[in-house]
Amino acid sequence: MLTFWADWCGPFQAQQADIGRASDGASDITFVAVALHRQTDDAARYVQT
Repeated sequence: MLTFWADWCGPFQAQQADIGRASDGASDITFVAVALHRQTDDAARYVQT
């Protein structure tokens, strides 16, 4: 599964918990999330929280 995300994206925020639960229970599916941020520090900070 490929998803593009940004912390300012409302649809991503709505899907985030569902994607996390799906990735925890799916050993046969590869999940890839591509961050759309101009500053890598912003993406890293968001992931940590």
